[in-house]
Amino acid sequence: MTSVPLTHQDYSVGWVCALKEELAVAIVMLEKEHPDLPIPESDRNAYTLGSIGDHNIAIAALPEGDIGNNPAATVATRMTCTFPSIKFWLMVGIGGGVPPNVRLGDIVVGTPVYNLPGVVQWDSGIIEGEKYRRIGTLDKAPEVLRAAITKLRARHEIRRAHTGILSILEDLRRKEPDFVLRYGKSKDLKDTLFETNNDHVVIEGQEVKDTCQDRSREKIMQREARRAELEIHYGVIASGNSVIKNGRQRDQIDKELLEGHTLCFEMEAAGVTNNHPCLCIRGICDYSDTHKNYDWQKHAALVAAAFAKELLQVVAPSQVNLMPPAAKVLDEVSKVKHTIKCNLEATQKIDTDFALSRLPFAKDAAFNALSDESEPRCHPETRIALLEEIENWALKSENRCIFWLKGMAGTGKSTVSRTVCQKYRHGTTAVDITSHCQLGASFFFKRGEGDRGNASKFFSTLAFQLAQDIPGLRPHLRKALDADPTIFTKAMKEQFEKLILEPLSELSTSLTTLIVIDALDECDDEDHIAKIVHLLARVQVVTSVKLRIMITSRPELPVEISFVKIPDEHRPFILHDIPLPTITHDIGVFLKDELPKIRDDYNLFPASGKSISPDWPTERNMDDLTRMAVPLFIFAATMCRFMAERWDPDPVGKLIKILQYQSAGSLTQLGRAYLPVLHQMLKGAATATDRENRLREFRDIIGSIVILFEPLSRISLANLLCAPTDIVDRRLHVLHSVLRIPTNPRLPVRVFHLSFRDFLVGAEHKTEFSIDETETHSKIAFQCLQLLMRTPCLKRDICSLRKPGFLRVNIDIPLLQEYLPAEVQHACCYWTHHLEGGNHRICDQDEIHNLLNQRFLYWIEALAIIGKLKDSLSMIARLQRLLEVRQSFRHRLALANSAKPKKSSVLDGFLNDAKHFVLMNREVLDIAPLQLYSSALTFAPATSIIRKMFLEHIPDSIVILPTVQESWSAMLYALEGHTGRINSLQFSRNGKLLASGSADGKIKLWDLASGNLQQTLEGHSGEVGWVSFLPDGKQLTSGADEGIQQWDIASGILLQSYKGHLDPFLYKAFSPDGKQRVSMSLADHYVELRDTASGVQLQRFKKDSIDSQEFAFSSDGKQLASGSLIDIELWDTISGVLLQIFEGHTAPVTSLTFSPDGNQLASGSWKSIKLWDTTSGVLLQIFEGHTDDVTSLAFSPDGKQLASGSADKAISMWDIAPGTLLESDEVAGHDPHCIVSMTFSPNGKQLASRSSDSQIKLWDGASGALLQIHVGGSMAFSPDGKQLAVGGSKILSIFGKQLTLGDCSNIKLWDTVSGALLQDFEGHPNSFMITWLVFSLDGKWLASESYEKTIKMWDAASGALLQNLESHSVLDMLAPFSPDSKQLASASHDNAIKIWDAASGALLQNLQGHSDQILSAAFSSNGKKLASGSHDKTIRLWNARTGDHLRTLQVHSGSVKAIAFSPDGKQLASGSHDKTVKLWDAASGWVQQTFDTGETISWLSFRKDNAYLETNKGLIRIQRSQADIYPLQTQPTKCYFLKNNWITRDTEPFLWLPFEYRATASDWRNGVLAFGNEFDRITLFRSPFESN
Repeated sequence: MTSVPLTHQDYSVGWVCALKEELAVAIVMLEKEHPDLPIPESDRNAYTLGSIGDHNIAIAALPEGDIGNNPAATVATRMTCTFPSIKFWLMVGIGGGVPPNVRLGDIVVGTPVYNLPGVVQWDSGIIEGEKYRRIGTLDKAPEVLRAAITKLRARHEIRRAHTGILSILEDLRRKEPDFVLRYGKSKDLKDTLFETNNDHVVIEGQEVKDTCQDRSREKIMQREARRAELEIHYGVIASGNSVIKNGRQRDQIDKELLEGHTLCFEMEAAGVTNNHPCLCIRGICDYSDTHKNYDWQKHAALVAAAFAKELLQVVAPSQVNLMPPAAKVLDEVSKVKHTIKCNLEATQKIDTDFALSRLPFAKDAAFNALSDESEPRCHPETRIALLEEIENWALKSENRCIFWLKGMAGTGKSTVSRTVCQKYRHGTTAVDITSHCQLGASFFFKRGEGDRGNASKFFSTLAFQLAQDIPGLRPHLRKALDADPTIFTKAMKEQFEKLILEPLSELSTSLTTLIVIDALDECDDEDHIAKIVHLLARVQVVTSVKLRIMITSRPELPVEISFVKIPDEHRPFILHDIPLPTITHDIGVFLKDELPKIRDDYNLFPASGKSISPDWPTERNMDDLTRMAVPLFIFAATMCRFMAERWDPDPVGKLIKILQYQSAGSLTQLGRAYLPVLHQMLKGAATATDRENRLREFRDIIGSIVILFEPLSRISLANLLCAPTDIVDRRLHVLHSVLRIPTNPRLPVRVFHLSFRDFLVGAEHKTEFSIDETETHSKIAFQCLQLLMRTPCLKRDICSLRKPGFLRVNIDIPLLQEYLPAEVQHACCYWTHHLEGGNHRICDQDEIHNLLNQRFLYWIEALAIIGKLKDSLSMIARLQRLLEVRQSFRHRLALANSAKPKKSSVLDGFLNDAKHFVLMNREVLDIAPLQLYSSALTFAPATSIIRKMFLEHIPDSIVILPTVQESWSAMLYALEGHTGRINSLQFSRNGKLLASGSADGKIKLWDLASGNLQQTLEGHSGEVGWVSFLPDGKQLTSGADEGIQQWDIASGILLQSYKGHLDPFLYKAFSPDGKQRVSMSLADHYVELRDTASGVQLQRFKKDSIDSQEFAFSSDGKQLASGSLIDIELWDTISGVLLQIFEGHTAPVTSLTFSPDGNQLASGSWKSIKLWDTTSGVLLQIFEGHTDDVTSLAFSPDGKQLASGSADKAISMWDIAPGTLLESDEVAGHDPHCIVSMTFSPNGKQLASRSSDSQIKLWDGASGALLQIHVGGSMAFSPDGKQLAVGGSKILSIFGKQLTLGDCSNIKLWDTVSGALLQDFEGHPNSFMITWLVFSLDGKWLASESYEKTIKMWDAASGALLQNLESHSVLDMLAPFSPDSKQLASASHDNAIKIWDAASGALLQNLQGHSDQILSAAFSSNGKKLASGSHDKTIRLWNARTGDHLRTLQVHSGSVKAIAFSPDGKQLASGSHDKTVKLWDAASGWVQQTFDTGETISWLSFRKDNAYLETNKGLIRIQRSQADIYPLQTQPTKCYFLKNNWITRDTEPFLWLPFEYRATASDWRNGVLAFGNEFDRITLFRSPFESN
């Protein structure tokens, strides 16, 4: 019977190959080969047709030379068109394996693993910050194929997996013997795996065959022989468009992007799988490293094709026929992808919008703000010449990027600004597109209007607006925000560079972008004005976009000075110098336009029923009014608003009243403008009393409006002043022409123009309406105090956040306004300002003292919530000044009466305590305000006034033991930001700034009132050796090895750079006047003092040694201090006499400085600073707080504060109490030492800690009380916790002094209750320190290890030496005993683990396989398995009985520090230096959960219920339900946990740890978290909810 010819419709399987070898093996696998079919012209594939069983297959290969995902996708897509009935594809060929489980000649089949599909495109992703994140996912293989794989794997379970493939190859050998001879496996094929870091050897650019094996045999990984000829692996295949360069890249991609689940790398499968139903099958020919093994390619291709054939033999053709054609599937996929793409673009836009929404912006600062919509613009016939000049400047290629429009008050600057903004808002008047200009941003300063009155949100507001108007800027701004989410809190220079300069520099456009800044003089900080001008001048360097900046201001001195410094960058224009005829013309045009409008509007609804005559106003009226207004546009605008008022419609009558004032010669021009309006308020006052009442109400209400630091609404104003709302409305009702009064009573009331305030408070404008500024401030201060005392808003947890770690940035603005109304916010922020403005004096038990006693914490919480916490320090300082004034008067009175003045008042003590309280906690309170009651109160010293006063506010859930420190340390605050040691510090002459130079090459300027970073100066290429303020305080010089640089402090601009090798780190110093210098003669041990100019020797000081490294002159240059290893010498520079020797340091002296008066000398050393009396040589104070060498010191100009910089990269500020002497017992002994390790006893009743001075302390685990002190280098609790074994420490060399701390070779066993010595184990050689101690789990044996490279087994009861185990070359670690105490494991630098028989001492197993030091090991609960973690970042599982290597787990990106089996042995937990804990399935080796701990876990264990992991940092809850469903999803930590500087609760911030409590070692047991710190202090945190 003749068979029917096959057509294109009859082929259901597509087979794609990349190489000719892969095509060859595919063809030979066909059972029948079919004749070719005609191919469409559009299809350039070459096909081989055939069948395996009943499956008709079309085979195609990539064109010669094409590789990668895209060519593969093209081949498969063409097949879809030519063979429309294809249901799925097989991608069959070779790939690179991922060791150690996969070997050459193995087969990898791409199948799903947890949430990963069988094929993953690893190079499809995005960069987030400094990390690469993989995005997108490919589809799984068709269900029919996956079901067939399950069936095939079941068969392989019955008989060996490779038997079916070998059978297919044997059949092929009979049919094609020559082919199998060339493609089959031969004895010549070598499977060599090199270490990851061993790259292929290339000699003179040529690869040399076998060179690696010949030269690097020590780099070859040793692996156990395998019984099976090949293995089939099922899991993830990583596909990408680029070749994997080496083993390091292979492992990095595997771990960081694919959680360690990768079995194979290749380059084509993702292209097919992305759009087609496909299964990928790969034979392994190399290890994806530099050692490419071409010899294996043919055999690898052959076995992969054989597996594909075996799989097709399992797939039922009837099931394939029921599958939809791929073409139909692809059409549906295409539609879905288009939808996904649209959604992704929308999501990315939302993400960008959300990122930009984090930028804080000043409300109503833009020119088109709703609150300013009624503000006037220039009439089309006015300001013509000025506007043309601005346009020419903006559009032409002039170099000057700033146009400075300056003019007197009321001359129309803001009107011009708004007109320019409006003109360029939506386009340009330019002739062609090359001169196109548009408005990018605007900022209208306004004094007394919150954020518009200062520069705190200036650059972030401009950036926000620029992003709205220039879409191309948005991704660059988002990048800046992603890199530093808090950039808008940084110094102005940093904000300008990251938010303005750098994003704009990324653009490429011919567009001219205009930025308008109005009323710069109304910015409340003169320094900020200078910085804004200097920084904006730098836009000149931006070439990618043409920037133009227009600035308006009054001609005030701070602004004038700022522009004088940038003569080449700005074009000035003086508004009030415009010729008078031009101004008269413009004002006349304005009035002629406005007054007819007023007339016509009135005539629509005439109040008296009589319309105004069409000839009103007369020409004479217009001329008179124009003359009155010139040169003030504000006069004309105010009068027009006055005549247009609808509440009292009478334009004619009002014009007559206005003109009556032109003859009032005694009035100022502002008086003529505003008095007609104000006198309206007195209209109808029948009596003098009524008139006075109205004036009093005017002064109270309108006076408050013009004096308030931020505008308030009518409702808020009434609440603040305790005035009825109708009274407020009544007084404001007549003032619509001078005040902007919204119809919505909840919107703020504002003055139209600042000149109205000037008129009311100015001494030159005295009228019955004048406001006494001092008196008004005093009244408002009283009202603020009353409001703060009575309001229910001020309470604990103001916004009902309920979570102590709730972040301030997550508080919704509407929620904030609901819980803290505007008037309460104003009172909180400005009550001290009003006190000072009112010249108020404060004293004990007054209303201010009462407020602080009752509501201090609530006030601080309110400030923190609204983001004004940094202002609290200046507010406290303001209160201290008000108190000091009173005390100074009392002091003068006391002197007059010859009596001693009283000591500091109670309030003074409170304010001092408050200053320390805020300074020490400002960082965390700004982040999480409710830490005020948790961290701030909890860790405040026991004697803190605030702590004692508000003790009941500490949450019951926080129990800190044993106690907090007794009193505030001398440290005021720490300044952190440098990334290198601090080399130099200097105060500015006025004491307001501190400059620091660092090894990181940066100079930082710090505001000393708040501790905030003001500037970061970057220009040096190496370490900054010194910094110095110039006498005028406006410039700073800095020195580094490459030269000296001179900086402008206000702008941060580098002014000059002097190159030349200076070597600032030589042992020398200059006197304060620079006339003398000191240097050292290393040959003859002399210190020389020479004249700087002539080099003539002035003095020569003989030294016993040449160890002096630090020198300092007194301020008068008459004394010289030199520091050595442990002492300081003080010399008279005139006579050369040695005056004093200061002894007391136990470490080298690393810094020296004199106080300004020369009476004190500060010396820095390791972790501490000592303060000496230069006359008597007495030690006055010791300051401790740094964690490394103190490398720089500086006194404040008044000598009351000391700044210190350290190699720990921090700057600390200290209070100095002159004249206080330390008791002798306080200075005895050595400096405190860091706690390096700690551990609880198994029952949690005791805690042992070891510090860096080899002291081991035993503490009560419940109370934190110190029980015992021992000396040793190692420690271990017995299983019942009743005994503590302490191993001896060797003699320590501490800074040149030998301190014998005990017999280093002995082991002592102590009773933890009585402290009695139970045993003294002797046997280790005297010269070797005991490094490890381990008890057996039954407590009978104690194992010890020392540097003699032996392990000794002791009888814990008798002290008898039982065994002496000759161990490793260098021993690193003793692992715990096995659960039955019969075995002991040890590890070493030789990367091996040895298992010993504890009874006989026999070596049972020597486990080798790790490539680096072993750091952790653990037995399973039944003792059958051993897990080991290594510095090589892997975990290995071993059969503890046979020594067989079971599995390698390779996912961590850091060394594996801790490891533990679950009680049932089914799971394994590991902690790593990569700051994660991973939970593994012990049988399969898959990661089930990953916990981002943020800390390195040094030990961990499972609880008996398997529900929790206990670690040295706290408790982790294992998520069982999610572990089963989403085993790879990263899970956050649970319960109480020590993470970074926080104790978290259920993954959320719970308790912030201050600097002095930051952990260097920690442990957790029975609900108690213990942590020790740099200062030899332990702290116990007890969880009230945690128990076993």
